[in-house]
Amino acid sequence: MKAGSILIFSFGALIAGWYIWNNTYVKNESFNEVVGNYVIDLSQTNLGYYARDSAKYKHLTLTFESNATFHFNMAVPFIYDSTGIWKVPGGMSEDWNHLYYRSNKNIYTQFSRMFTKDSSFCLNSVTPRKDSIPVYIICFKKVKR
Repeated sequence: MKAGSILIFSFGALIAGWYIWNNTYVKNESFNEVVGNYVIDLSQTNLGYYARDSAKYKHLTLTFESNATFHFNMAVPFIYDSTGIWKVPGGMSEDWNHLYYRSNKNIYTQFSRMFTKDSSFCLNSVTPRKDSIPVYIICFKKVKR
């Protein structure tokens, strides 16, 4: 009985260790995949009310730094703040990444994992600035260097 318990415990510890290692590996890989510069993809983003100013917004860029900070190159009414921190969750495929805004850490925007070969992703349920009209989904594509 004692040998069986040790075997079951050892097997459980092995599974738990593998899960923690795999989750950390996937999280680090996902983090490194995000770092870089992105430009708004107007072909995938419906600016709605702001479409009349699309010539100005087509230059909107988002930079994810390796120190887990982000910044947009301009303040826009349909995104709550232009700076903050970003986080990548564990390694589960259904997990969302998050932007936490510097001016209010209780307000965040989730964003998808990179889903195309050109490293495109979308901000989802974007909170606008006070008294501004929302653009709920904003898509970006990675800028090639």
